[in-house]
Amino acid sequence: MELLWKFESLVALLENETPLVREWAMERLVALYPERLGPVAIRHIEDPLESISTAMLIYFSEHPQPEYADELLKAYSAGCRLRAGMLAKALSRLKDPRLIEAFQNKYAAAALEDPVGCVGSVAGIAGLQAPQSAAIAKEALLRLAQTKESDREARDLLTV
Repeated sequence: MELLWKFESLVALLENETPLVREWAMERLVALYPERLGPVAIRHIEDPLESISTAMLIYFSEHPQPEYADELLKAYSAGCRLRAGMLAKALSRLKDPRLIEAFQNKYAAAALEDPVGCVGSVAGIAGLQAPQSAAIAKEALLRLAQTKESDREARDLLTV
């Protein structure tokens, strides 16, 4: 059975200037061609349209592909908030131990500046199940727990 929408046609629609068209094309690509989406998804993990970049990050969490680990790690180093957590999850699913060093470099002092990204990253670190994962996660969460009471967003995440 031939699908109504060809892969190449949907990829072309991802470049359309209308956000709704782009989102529609992305949804079909994920649903119809997950096995072929890797090269397209990696190009769109930093898409200006948040729904596209989020969908592509979810794709990499659900379909780990080691050949994209370097690009995901680079995006993680630059990302923040929920995006950093999603990238950490994707790297964790790849069991990429470089996430630990990237996390330590990123959040050694900046955890308080990006508590959401830090907490999301801690979940990724824990998912690695490396010998040092538990200690790193515990230390980061303890630092965050000591933040000011006004930092409700981070505290809410810690109590979930």
